[in-house]
Amino acid sequence: MEQLTIISIPMKAKAHNILIDIELARMHGNTELIERLHKKFYAVIPHNNNNPILTENQIYVKKALLMASIKQY
Repeated sequence: MEQLTIISIPMKAKAHNILIDIELARMHGNTELIERLHKKFYAVIPHNNNNPILTENQIYVKKALLMASIKQY
């Protein structure tokens, strides 16, 4: 069974801001910055997979889920 990691509200907020930065970097085509921001995102919000580069749709969904979970508190 996988161990669950508790993600604090400040961690969620930080991850949300990183996702916004990724979105902006994508708009400007800055692939080097995108890679650095992805590493930063996965450092803040650990994942069990191989930390793939997020697509635009995945960024939107992750932001929406993070914001929804923040509002629950």
